[in-house]
Amino acid sequence: MPPHLSVVPADPAARAGRPVPVDLAETANQAFAYAAGVLPPAVRVSSRGLDGPPRRIAVHPIELRRLIVTLLMRSAEAMDGTGVVTVALSDAVLDDPTALRLGVPPGPYAVLNFADGVGPTVDRTTLTDISALVARWRGAIAIEPGTSRRGRLAVYVPIAGQH
Repeated sequence: MPPHLSVVPADPAARAGRPVPVDLAETANQAFAYAAGVLPPAVRVSSRGLDGPPRRIAVHPIELRRLIVTLLMRSAEAMDGTGVVTVALSDAVLDDPTALRLGVPPGPYAVLNFADGVGPTVDRTTLTDISALVARWRGAIAIEPGTSRRGRLAVYVPIAGQH
Protein backbone atom coordinates (compact mmCIF):
# COMPACT_ATOMS: atom_id res chain seq x y z
CA MET A 1 0.00 0.00 0.00
CA PRO A 2 1.44 3.45 -0.88
CA PRO A 3 2.71 5.38 2.17
CA HIS A 4 0.25 8.25 1.65
CA LEU A 5 -2.62 5.80 2.23
CA SER A 6 -1.19 4.33 5.40
CA VAL A 7 -3.74 2.48 7.48
CA VAL A 8 -2.34 4.04 10.66
CA PRO A 9 -3.28 7.74 10.78
CA ALA A 10 -0.73 10.01 12.45
CA ASP A 11 -3.31 11.88 14.55
CA PRO A 12 -4.32 10.06 17.79
CA ALA A 13 -7.98 11.07 17.33
CA ALA A 14 -7.97 9.66 13.80
CA ARG A 15 -6.36 6.44 15.07
CA ALA A 16 -9.28 6.18 17.50
CA GLY A 17 -11.72 6.53 14.60
CA ARG A 18 -12.90 10.03 15.50
CA PRO A 19 -13.20 12.74 12.85
CA VAL A 20 -10.31 15.19 12.71
CA PRO A 21 -9.92 18.44 10.76
CA VAL A 22 -8.28 17.68 7.41
CA ASP A 23 -7.66 19.76 4.30
CA LEU A 24 -10.09 18.42 1.71
CA ALA A 25 -7.87 19.35 -1.25
CA GLU A 26 -4.79 17.68 0.22
CA THR A 27 -6.72 14.50 1.02
CA ALA A 28 -8.35 14.50 -2.43
CA ASN A 29 -4.94 14.77 -4.09
CA GLN A 30 -3.74 11.77 -2.04
CA ALA A 31 -6.79 9.80 -3.22
CA PHE A 32 -6.14 10.82 -6.85
CA ALA A 33 -2.54 9.57 -6.58
CA TYR A 34 -3.75 6.20 -5.32
CA ALA A 35 -6.58 6.00 -7.88
CA ALA A 36 -4.12 6.55 -10.74
CA GLY A 37 -2.78 3.07 -10.03
CA VAL A 38 -6.15 1.33 -9.96
CA LEU A 39 -8.26 3.12 -12.59
CA PRO A 40 -8.29 1.84 -16.17
CA PRO A 41 -5.49 3.43 -18.22
CA ALA A 42 -7.99 5.21 -20.52
CA VAL A 43 -9.67 7.03 -17.59
CA ARG A 44 -8.23 10.41 -16.69
CA VAL A 45 -9.05 12.49 -13.61
CA SER A 46 -9.28 16.24 -14.17
CA SER A 47 -9.42 18.35 -11.01
CA ARG A 48 -10.41 21.96 -10.43
CA GLY A 49 -10.40 24.20 -7.38
CA LEU A 50 -7.91 22.14 -5.40
CA ASP A 51 -5.25 24.84 -5.32
CA GLY A 52 -7.26 27.45 -3.41
CA PRO A 53 -7.28 28.17 0.29
CA PRO A 54 -7.47 25.14 2.62
CA ARG A 55 -10.96 23.83 3.27
CA ARG A 56 -10.76 22.04 6.60
CA ILE A 57 -13.49 19.51 7.24
CA ALA A 58 -13.88 17.16 10.22
CA VAL A 59 -13.74 13.60 8.86
CA HIS A 60 -11.73 10.43 9.21
CA PRO A 61 -9.06 10.88 6.49
CA ILE A 62 -8.99 7.23 5.45
CA GLU A 63 -12.78 7.22 5.02
CA LEU A 64 -12.58 10.35 2.88
CA ARG A 65 -9.89 8.85 0.63
CA ARG A 66 -11.93 5.66 0.25
CA LEU A 67 -15.04 7.65 -0.64
CA ILE A 68 -13.18 9.57 -3.34
CA VAL A 69 -11.58 6.44 -4.82
CA THR A 70 -14.93 4.60 -4.76
CA LEU A 71 -16.63 7.43 -6.66
CA LEU A 72 -13.79 7.56 -9.19
CA MET A 73 -14.03 3.79 -9.73
CA ARG A 74 -17.83 3.95 -10.19
CA SER A 75 -17.40 6.78 -12.64
CA ALA A 76 -14.82 4.77 -14.61
CA GLU A 77 -17.29 1.87 -14.75
CA ALA A 78 -20.03 4.19 -15.99
CA MET A 79 -17.78 5.38 -18.80
CA ASP A 80 -16.92 1.81 -19.79
CA GLY A 81 -13.30 2.36 -18.78
CA THR A 82 -12.60 5.34 -21.00
CA GLY A 83 -13.08 9.09 -20.55
CA VAL A 84 -12.49 11.96 -18.16
CA VAL A 85 -13.85 12.27 -14.63
CA THR A 86 -13.95 15.88 -13.52
CA VAL A 87 -13.65 16.50 -9.80
CA ALA A 88 -14.14 20.08 -8.64
CA LEU A 89 -13.84 21.52 -5.15
CA SER A 90 -15.87 24.58 -4.28
CA ASP A 91 -17.47 26.36 -1.36
CA ALA A 92 -21.16 26.83 -0.70
CA VAL A 93 -23.11 28.65 1.95
CA LEU A 94 -26.37 26.76 2.19
CA ASP A 95 -29.43 28.87 2.90
CA ASP A 96 -32.39 27.50 4.86
CA PRO A 97 -34.39 26.09 1.88
CA THR A 98 -31.36 24.38 0.31
CA ALA A 99 -30.15 23.01 3.63
CA LEU A 100 -33.64 21.71 4.40
CA ARG A 101 -33.81 19.97 1.00
CA LEU A 102 -30.43 18.31 1.68
CA GLY A 103 -31.29 17.51 5.30
CA VAL A 104 -28.40 19.46 6.86
CA PRO A 105 -28.08 22.67 8.89
CA PRO A 106 -27.58 25.90 6.96
CA GLY A 107 -24.08 27.33 6.84
CA PRO A 108 -20.71 27.01 5.06
CA TYR A 109 -19.81 23.75 3.31
CA ALA A 110 -16.98 22.40 1.19
CA VAL A 111 -18.41 20.75 -1.92
CA LEU A 112 -16.68 18.00 -3.86
CA ASN A 113 -18.35 17.63 -7.28
CA PHE A 114 -17.88 14.56 -9.48
CA ALA A 115 -19.00 14.83 -13.12
CA ASP A 116 -19.06 12.60 -16.21
CA GLY A 117 -20.51 9.26 -15.35
CA VAL A 118 -21.09 9.14 -11.61
CA GLY A 119 -24.65 10.41 -11.23
CA PRO A 120 -26.73 7.91 -13.16
CA THR A 121 -24.67 4.81 -12.32
CA VAL A 122 -24.17 4.88 -8.56
CA ASP A 123 -25.91 1.69 -7.54
CA ARG A 124 -28.28 1.66 -4.59
CA THR A 125 -25.85 -0.13 -2.26
CA THR A 126 -22.99 2.26 -3.03
CA LEU A 127 -25.28 5.26 -2.67
CA THR A 128 -26.54 3.98 0.69
CA ASP A 129 -22.98 3.39 1.91
CA ILE A 130 -21.62 6.77 0.86
CA SER A 131 -24.73 8.61 2.07
CA ALA A 132 -24.40 7.01 5.52
CA LEU A 133 -20.71 7.91 5.64
CA VAL A 134 -21.27 11.52 4.61
CA ALA A 135 -24.19 11.80 7.07
CA ARG A 136 -21.78 10.80 9.87
CA TRP A 137 -19.76 13.85 8.86
CA ARG A 138 -22.99 15.91 9.08
CA GLY A 139 -22.96 16.37 5.33
CA ALA A 140 -25.12 15.36 2.39
CA ILE A 141 -25.02 13.91 -1.12
CA ALA A 142 -26.86 15.45 -4.06
CA ILE A 143 -27.21 13.61 -7.37
CA GLU A 144 -28.11 15.34 -10.59
CA PRO A 145 -28.65 12.66 -13.24
CA GLY A 146 -27.48 13.51 -16.68
CA THR A 147 -28.21 12.25 -20.11
CA SER A 148 -26.61 9.13 -21.49
CA ARG A 149 -23.30 8.61 -19.69
CA ARG A 150 -23.07 12.00 -17.98
CA GLY A 151 -24.22 12.97 -14.51
CA ARG A 152 -23.09 14.86 -11.43
CA LEU A 153 -22.75 13.92 -7.81
CA ALA A 154 -21.95 16.51 -5.13
CA VAL A 155 -20.67 15.72 -1.65
CA TYR A 156 -21.40 18.51 0.86
CA VAL A 157 -19.33 18.49 4.07
CA PRO A 158 -19.51 21.26 6.68
CA ILE A 159 -16.46 23.43 7.15
CA ALA A 160 -14.82 22.43 10.45
CA GLY A 161 -15.58 24.70 13.38
CA GLN A 162 -18.24 26.74 11.58
CA HIS A 163 -21.39 24.76 12.48
